[in-house]
Amino acid sequence: MLYWQNPNDEDFDSIRVEWRKSGETQSKSETLPKETIFYTVENLDQTEYLFSVILSKGGSDGPAQTVTLSVSSFEGSPFIGLSASAQPVSLPTDDSNLNLFFDDTTTSVSIPDGSTLKSFRINNYAFSEEEMKNITIHSDGLLPYISVPAQSASAPGLYVVVLSYAGKDSMPLIWNVSAAE
Repeated sequence: MLYWQNPNDEDFDSIRVEWRKSGETQSKSETLPKETIFYTVENLDQTEYLFSVILSKGGSDGPAQTVTLSVSSFEGSPFIGLSASAQPVSLPTDDSNLNLFFDDTTTSVSIPDGSTLKSFRINNYAFSEEEMKNITIHSDGLLPYISVPAQSASAPGLYVVVLSYAGKDSMPLIWNVSAAE
C-alpha cells in the first residue's frame, strides 16, 4: 500500500501510479482520481520494485516522485503507514460501536485538536461523505479514539483513516481489525 500527500497549490486532473521490478523496463500503471492519497499494489513478487506517483493534467505528466522498495515476505503486515494501535482490535460481538483507540505504544500518533474526518476506508471500500457523518472523533481524554457505528464496522480488515486539521491532511492511520472472537 503506497501513500502520498497531494500538493494543495498545483492544478492537476489525475494521478498515475506506476510500478516495475528493479532492472526491468516494462511497467504497470493505474490512473486514479486526483483526490486519491493511497493505492494498494497487489500480486507482487518478493523482489525490489520501483514505484512512481505522477500528477497529470490534460494528458501531460508532471515530474515523477519515485521510491525503490524491496517487497519482503508478507508474513506480517505488508502495509506501510502509521499503525495507530499495536494492540489487537476485533469487531464487536453485539450492536455496539467499534472504537478504534490510539494506544500508548504509538506515541507518535495522535488526534490533533479540531480534527475532522477526511476519509475512511475498510479494505478497498471508501466511505462516502454521507456515510462518514456517523463516525465520531474523540480527541479529549487520555486515549483518543474514533468511534465507528456497528452497521458500518461489519467486515474485518484494514481500517484506514485520514484526518484533516489546520488545513493539512494526516498520513493514513491504520488499524488491523480481526473478525469477532
